[in-house]
Amino acid sequence: MASAPFRPAWQEAGPHRPRYRALILSQEGLVLRTERVPADDDPAALAIAETLDGAHAVELWDGLRFIERFEVAAAPARPRDGISLRR
Repeated sequence: MASAPFRPAWQEAGPHRPRYRALILSQEGLVLRTERVPADDDPAALAIAETLDGAHAVELWDGLRFIERFEVAAAPARPRDGISLRR
């Protein structure tokens, strides 16, 4: 009797409960830390991940599935003390 080929659990057919994680990244792209994202679907997870840690890039993952990367928001340019940008 031939057995069915081995398939990892993440490849099994059928719905799965999402397990969202946010990776907080350094400027070099290294993982500084991970955070669990308590959401039931992609739109909710995206909304939460977008608000995490504005000082670093954030990647959102559901298990092995990459969803989105949020870059660091650029800070507005400020004039130096005593220097005016007006002419």
